[in-house]
Amino acid sequence: MTEPSTANMSPTATAVAVAGAGLLNALPKGVLTELFTSGISVGFATAATNPLDVVKVRLQLESSQLRHGERPPGMVRTAINAVRNEGVTSLMSGVNAAVARGFLYGGVRLGLYTP
Repeated sequence: MTEPSTANMSPTATAVAVAGAGLLNALPKGVLTELFTSGISVGFATAATNPLDVVKVRLQLESSQLRHGERPPGMVRTAINAVRNEGVTSLMSGVNAAVARGFLYGGVRLGLYTP
């Protein structure tokens, strides 16, 4: 891996870039592959399950506002209401932050795991 170009960088940014490149060079290539592969896997899994998580949170919020004895609508009814009122994209709200968290957290957690 080559050193980053530091021609137009502040001294602090230069130090961070050089230190970061040094850290990446210090890691074995297998570890970087594991980190990246794990991050991608967790990111895709998070994106695939995000609609279920959105429906779960909406159902929790609706359940907290029910009157005594009133039944919550259920997951399917909650999902249908969300799509009818806000469109299909409402089921993917918050997916950017969830995938970023999954990529970083899952990548490190699984990528550095060695049995």
